[in-house]
Amino acid sequence: MIQRPQAVSLEEFAQKFLVPRFEMGGSEVRLRANREIRLSCGTRAFRSRIDWMWKDRFLLTTDLVTAYRRERPGSWRPSASRAGSRAARAWGFP
Repeated sequence: MIQRPQAVSLEEFAQKFLVPRFEMGGSEVRLRANREIRLSCGTRAFRSRIDWMWKDRFLLTTDLVTAYRRERPGSWRPSASRAGSRAARAWGFP
C-alpha cells in the first residue's frame, strides 16, 4: 500500500501516478485500459492494464485494481485488500 497522491482522483490514478513510475523502469509504456468496477464489498475501483517494455526487450502487461480506502476521517490510502483480488479474478485474472 502507498499513500494517496495529493490531488489525484481515482479515475486519474493510473495515468498520472502509475504510468510515470513504469516509465522510470521501462520504456514504451502505454495505458491500454482503465475501467471503473465495483469490488465485492461495494467499493468503487478502477481496473487498469498497462503494456510496457522491460530492458527494451521484454514486452510485459500489468493488470492492476486500484481503490482508495478510508481509514479514519481525513486519512486515505489505496487498498490492496482481498476484495481487490476477488475483483481481479472476476475479470479473469489469477
